[in-house]
Amino acid sequence: MDAGRSSGDGAVAKRRLIEAACFGGPAAVVGDTEADMGAARALGLAPVGVSTGLRSRRFLLAAGATVVVDRVARVPAALDGAARPARASGRPRRP
Repeated sequence: MDAGRSSGDGAVAKRRLIEAACFGGPAAVVGDTEADMGAARALGLAPVGVSTGLRSRRFLLAAGATVVVDRVARVPAALDGAARPARASGRPRRP
């Protein structure tokens, strides 16, 4: 899902899309922008950054990513340690 690239309206739109998915088990948001990381945090989900897009590893970590991978192929391994139950409160645990 992609609902925009900006951190303002994009984060709100992304949060609405993720909420509409109605996750019932562990979940994470994987993305390459601060809007993705903000949507994950707003929903209590693990924010996983991918630095192959617009933003660097350092930027995504500063935006709240719990973990950042440099290749899409590494996302599954990152998710193993990052996913949290949907709608959990607080920040995601560190892998």
